[in-house]
Amino acid sequence: MTINSMALISNLIYTAMSIVIIIRNARLIGKNSRSITAVFFTLSTCSMLLSYIYWLAYEILRPGIRMPFAANEVGEMAINLLLASVLVTVFGMNKISSYKEAIFGIAFQIACILLWIGWSGEWVQDILSGLILCYLVFMTVKALIISGAFNRREWQFQGISLGLLAILQGMTFLLEGKTKATLDVICYVVIFIICIFYTLKTIGAARNKASSEVLLSLACVSFIYGLNAMYMSAEPMYYAAELFCNAMYIMISLAIKRVVMEE
Repeated sequence: MTINSMALISNLIYTAMSIVIIIRNARLIGKNSRSITAVFFTLSTCSMLLSYIYWLAYEILRPGIRMPFAANEVGEMAINLLLASVLVTVFGMNKISSYKEAIFGIAFQIACILLWIGWSGEWVQDILSGLILCYLVFMTVKALIISGAFNRREWQFQGISLGLLAILQGMTFLLEGKTKATLDVICYVVIFIICIFYTLKTIGAARNKASSEVLLSLACVSFIYGLNAMYMSAEPMYYAAELFCNAMYIMISLAIKRVVMEE
């Protein structure tokens, strides 16, 4: 088996990215009462770093062989649990007036879990990691509602586009040949239209100096969507989704700095 050069390069880049983020955010620890937010995020990024190091080692030692349920999966679960803890430190555990957005978000994530199982057949891994993502989705939607990051039309766009994407991905199991290939292309178009939407919203919030809470909630929902986009994509589109996902993680890092420094 030959080493996948693209996978190796991307893992090296994101390993370096994780190290830089850890160093930058570790400096925020102890600044003030909000530094616990930086603690949880730094631990989340440490988990990300360990996951990428594991991927690097696996790609070098066992190139081209499918990775079983392993240490990297534990690391990825830790990333999402710690991000949820970050949101708790910023937004608290207060109730919200409406849960319909959270219900839809969790329903979309459950649909993604079913798709993962259909693609990989790995029940235990997909259910465990999916349930943790459901918790992060719930906390992120609460943060979006509390911060008022989306208006009514933007919520509607997400409901329609994400629902359509889940349906289209499900239909790929029923089709074959050229019809399935065409549907795959349509799925990628929808995936990256949604990526563009989240990118514009998140970068717009950063450039327009929106509140740190708005930027954090937008970056988190974008990151979660990026994870799902990665799992829905095959190479080479996988790397585009991975780039989007990691770019949004950098935006989370910027939002964390704002949250801590504003205290």
